[in-house]
Amino acid sequence: AGIACGLALKKRDIPFKIFEKESFLGGRVHTYERKKLIVDRGFQVFLPKYKTARKLLNLDALDLCYYPSGSAIIQNNARKWFGSPLSFPDKYKIGEKVPAKIRDYIQLMIDTMCGFENPSEKIEEPTLAYLNKYYSKEFRESFLIPFFRGVFLQPDCQKSMNQFRYYLNCFFLGGAAVPRKGMQEIPNQLIRELPEESIECETTVKRIRYKEVFIGDKSHQFEHIIIATDFTGFFELTDQVPSKRTWDSVTNYILAKKATTKCSPLTLVVDSPLISQMNVPTLISDSLAPKNTHYMNVSTFAEHDPKEVEAEVHRLVGEQDWKFVWHDHIEKGLPRNQAPPSMDLDHISICGDWTKFSSIEGALSSGYEIGQSIPSL
Repeated sequence: AGIACGLALKKRDIPFKIFEKESFLGGRVHTYERKKLIVDRGFQVFLPKYKTARKLLNLDALDLCYYPSGSAIIQNNARKWFGSPLSFPDKYKIGEKVPAKIRDYIQLMIDTMCGFENPSEKIEEPTLAYLNKYYSKEFRESFLIPFFRGVFLQPDCQKSMNQFRYYLNCFFLGGAAVPRKGMQEIPNQLIRELPEESIECETTVKRIRYKEVFIGDKSHQFEHIIIATDFTGFFELTDQVPSKRTWDSVTNYILAKKATTKCSPLTLVVDSPLISQMNVPTLISDSLAPKNTHYMNVSTFAEHDPKEVEAEVHRLVGEQDWKFVWHDHIEKGLPRNQAPPSMDLDHISICGDWTKFSSIEGALSSGYEIGQSIPSL
């Protein structure tokens, strides 16, 4: 959000300074290297259909690697699949295709066509209630719910049904991808468009008062201040009444092996007590690990003993050579509820995906719109 805001300000010839407490820019779009593996911490896929992203990014330069248009599914110890019959590779069509009724396909078409616009802030019916109402039991429980609980980071799929429709549209019509060298390539590309002197990393803002930004014990004066943090940071910096909003968290276990694998790039796990989803990005991009090495991201909604997760992966996929390497617990995965903050000050603006909808697009669009709205100096 902050980078996109900077791009809009640069376009309007408004001078600005970005203060970033980390050593890198990008927030929850971050890639790091460890034990020769290139791993994404935070958002793990990019949806090329995002409108603002297409406007700000050179998608060709990202060298996007696309996930197949479908997924493997493990349910009741059996392997199933669901995806486009024509474009989902035959090698991943193991077991039965998840049965969908004619009304499921019709409803998918309706919801996809209704998802062209970005989700509104209006509170709509929760996704789970909506799926229970309009989709057949077997189709929603075997595919839709396992898929979207990974998208929302919510086992109970309580995000608004208009977000379900929006993401459905993006996935069906634009697919899902990852830059060949990891998600960090997205902010890195945008940063190259900003003046180098406009960015100060490893700089912690302590508080904000009127038109002053306090860094350490020094005060810096600005005509306008834009807060591009998560909502927790916003309330801390401005001494607002603490927010009652909560976060949906996720834990990502990284397992690796030096051999080929029969796993699919994405596997949904319907009824495991531990695991929600597994994805193998090295089946998509050959630049994320050494040759003949694969790693998988194993998503869970709670922290577990790594050896238990490793044993569960062995049981589910039938490959005993996957070895636990490390794990990331992301306490602030996605905000559970969306709502713009209330601050009646004309010299302070706020952006971030939490002010719109939880996604890379929500962050980019909120930041760019704020940058366009700032009064010229």
